[in-house]
Amino acid sequence: MRQSERTFESAGHQSRHVRRGMTMLELIIVMVIIGTLSGVFWKSMKETFDESSRRAASREVASYLIRARSAAVQRSRQSWFVRSGNTIKIITDSSGVKVPYGLPLNMLANHSVTLTSSKDSISFDPRGFTTLVVPSPRFIVSAGAGKDTICVTGLGTISTRKCT
Repeated sequence: MRQSERTFESAGHQSRHVRRGMTMLELIIVMVIIGTLSGVFWKSMKETFDESSRRAASREVASYLIRARSAAVQRSRQSWFVRSGNTIKIITDSSGVKVPYGLPLNMLANHSVTLTSSKDSISFDPRGFTTLVVPSPRFIVSAGAGKDTICVTGLGTISTRKCT
């Protein structure tokens, strides 16, 4: 007799029953276990995803600031880092005409974060210094309950740590 076959005896006669698949009770038990585990871990997983998105967005804002500064130094012309709502872009001077440098980046669409700043436009001179910026501008990237801050000093240094 195969293992999957069981013999049942009741009221004097035998019947063979071949069991295939799972019972409804087994499926319900598995679904309850999965639901309980996902309920326990959902909050920590959501916080992890929010933190990851926020950090990626912070790095991207910092890289755009670095690109704007580098464009000014490489071209020996003024360039601007411009924030408009949650969109950031770089504009450079080309013989007196302001032209976009690269593509604008929508932080809300790409990373699901909100971007706020103390100043919407930062100008870099041909040496890479910021022009007439007092106090130093700060960019705040927020997602969920967490926030990251990016600072730009008068010397054009971009810092994601120890913003004072």
